[in-house]
Amino acid sequence: THLHAIAKPAIGFEFWFGLIALLVFAPAGAWLLNELVAFSGQRAISNNSLVAFFLSLYGVLFILLGFVMALAMWFAEQVGLFVISTAAVFDRKVSVSLALWEKIIRIPALFRLGLLQAVFYAAAGIPFICGVGLTYWLFLGAKDINYYLTARPWEWWAALAVAGTFVAEYLVVAIWMYVRWLFSVPAIIYEDAGPMGALQTSWQRTRGRFRELSFPFVVWWGVVLGTSMIITWLIRVGAVSLLRDTELSLKVILPTVIVALALIAIVQVISFTIGKIVHVVLMVAFYTDSAPVPPRPIEPGGSRIQISPKGLRRIVWVFAGVACFTGLTSGAVFLETRNVNRTIAITAHRGSSLKAPENTLSAIRQAISDGADYAEIDVQTTADGTVVLMHDADFMRIASVNRRIDQTSYEEVKDIDVGSWFAQEFSSERVATLQETMDVARGRIKLNIELKYNRPDPTLAEEVARIVQNKGFSSECVVTSLSYLPLLETKGMLPDVKTGLIVAGAVGEVYKVDTDFLSINAARATPGLVREAHRHGKKVHVWTVNDVGNALS
Repeated sequence: THLHAIAKPAIGFEFWFGLIALLVFAPAGAWLLNELVAFSGQRAISNNSLVAFFLSLYGVLFILLGFVMALAMWFAEQVGLFVISTAAVFDRKVSVSLALWEKIIRIPALFRLGLLQAVFYAAAGIPFICGVGLTYWLFLGAKDINYYLTARPWEWWAALAVAGTFVAEYLVVAIWMYVRWLFSVPAIIYEDAGPMGALQTSWQRTRGRFRELSFPFVVWWGVVLGTSMIITWLIRVGAVSLLRDTELSLKVILPTVIVALALIAIVQVISFTIGKIVHVVLMVAFYTDSAPVPPRPIEPGGSRIQISPKGLRRIVWVFAGVACFTGLTSGAVFLETRNVNRTIAITAHRGSSLKAPENTLSAIRQAISDGADYAEIDVQTTADGTVVLMHDADFMRIASVNRRIDQTSYEEVKDIDVGSWFAQEFSSERVATLQETMDVARGRIKLNIELKYNRPDPTLAEEVARIVQNKGFSSECVVTSLSYLPLLETKGMLPDVKTGLIVAGAVGEVYKVDTDFLSINAARATPGLVREAHRHGKKVHVWTVNDVGNALS
């Protein structure tokens, strides 16, 4: 009945809330989290170091603080929508500025509420996290994880089933806790309750009502998410089809990708804005039925700040003008400084691993034949220190041999068939050394040498640097790794060789690491990260871009 009256001020509030979050709260939160990472002694933590970091005191604080800030922002959003929705029940209008002010003055209480809830959620998750970790150790700890991902033996499916059960159980517990605390925010708004008192009040009023309260929310969000996913999929399919039917050049790709991404962003913003507004309307309805005294509208006056709709519109026009000027200026600079017909360097992953067995001389020769600019290879040392091409910690996936590379000498390694798994025609393929690979590649293709650390290997970086130096290969390779310190070691020994940190996941200001470039997953290569990397003098290599559809992911 009141949705029409709620819609206009609620959308206005969502606009201003998003703007304030984008310009104030998000940068402040990112700065605070980055400072926490820096306080641990590093500017950024990535990849292999993430697990150790998150198990440390600083890592636990990072996760907790991030979760608290996310909850506090969601609660603050609820405050404004609650004020607007409650007023609509009494056929009253509330200005957007009043809703924003009510949100701002309650930030301290909402932050404490978020802290309490985050601690309880974390405590409830400890048994489930331990269960998942124990499952991994029992079922997947014996062999390299890539073997399980590829071969999918019974241990993989058993681990997936058990771990999935733990995750599903925790999700049920978390949803149950969320529903039991459903009325904590309105209790702070309308009953002047403190954070702990609000949790207790909500706990009492939701007792025995989990199904009644949860069902409408589950159905509603199912509709929102399903609709958003379907529309997004249709946009992506349409864009990909358009690109496949036209000449592939940046003059066509760039505007198509920009328009598609803009449409996807608009669809998602609209979907989730409507979703959150209706979510709070449902909360208001349930709270009104449960509260001893129906909530009364927040009245303007006192110290509450009021800005007229006309004043808000003027501010919007100022923001819009600044945004348009900035966008046009940035676009002009971008087009002026970019050559849309520039050459793109292509890297063949583990050699041409689609047409030949990965990390073999056949894969390198195929990459040369395909016209790739670089061949990416993974290198490790055998038990006797020989640098060979190998991705996994053992030979199970590529040779069905249950031997770890660090426990096998090169004399034993060189007799292992690493080609038949791919196709019988490659049955003569054996493990290649780095020296052999350089001999094949020299003058024909450059190498992206990834230092692969499946176990502690203090000699790997030094051995690779020695081989590169002895072979005179510095100008024909780059050295990359998921591990940061070995790259510093390599740079110290080979100043002329470009080094790159592979970023699968990171916290902190990863663009400040002391490497020549960042090698970033396509899903993480956001415009902001690329812009910051360039500002700090670093190039960005993006993986994995296998088809046009990746550009729209």
